[in-house]
Amino acid sequence: WDRKDANPGRRRLGIFEAGYQISKADGAPAAEEKTTISFRGMPDPSSVGLVYAKGSRAGATGITVFRYIIGNRVSVDGFDQGSIELSNLVTGEYRLRIFVKDFFGNSAERSIPFRIIR
Repeated sequence: WDRKDANPGRRRLGIFEAGYQISKADGAPAAEEKTTISFRGMPDPSSVGLVYAKGSRAGATGITVFRYIIGNRVSVDGFDQGSIELSNLVTGEYRLRIFVKDFFGNSAERSIPFRIIR
């Protein structure tokens, strides 16, 4: 959490980068890893609605909750509404790996299995 000026543990910090990768069930990549949200520079302020999902909130009081829209692209280079592209995948078992990173290179990820049925 944000420990500056003795802030309480409810003051959460946001991410530095986030993205995803789709792999086959055996772990082989089915698509390139995509970093979709990056704060390596200050994005256009009008892109905020493409970063934070409904239910996100932050402030000096109360609990901070960040929910990100990982399919949209937001960076210093621009922004656009997107989605996770699945149309080029054939029928089969896959995994969607979502990753987040902080400024110092620490990262966390979660992998979610899914199936394409055509």
